[in-house]
Amino acid sequence: MRSILIIEDNENLSRGISFLFEKDGFQTHVAPDLAAGRSILREQSFDLLILDLGLPDGDGIHFCAELREHSDIPIIILCRFVKHIGQGRRREPLW
Repeated sequence: MRSILIIEDNENLSRGISFLFEKDGFQTHVAPDLAAGRSILREQSFDLLILDLGLPDGDGIHFCAELREHSDIPIIILCRFVKHIGQGRRREPLW
């Protein structure tokens, strides 16, 4: 069975992604931060990594560079860019 590691700190989002892939026959594992993701990757190999760039314990871009030193696992990047508008700091998409 093909397996996917999802490194995402938003529990609702990681659950939704897991559900969709599991429905199509994939086995998924979720890590809420880079430390947990590193630990899981040391123990098991995966067919795909889905990685959030903004994690509480580090930068996903630096993690990708670190991972590329010893792995060629395909990576899908998750990110959300927002800009702050006005004094109310209303969040708007950049596009």
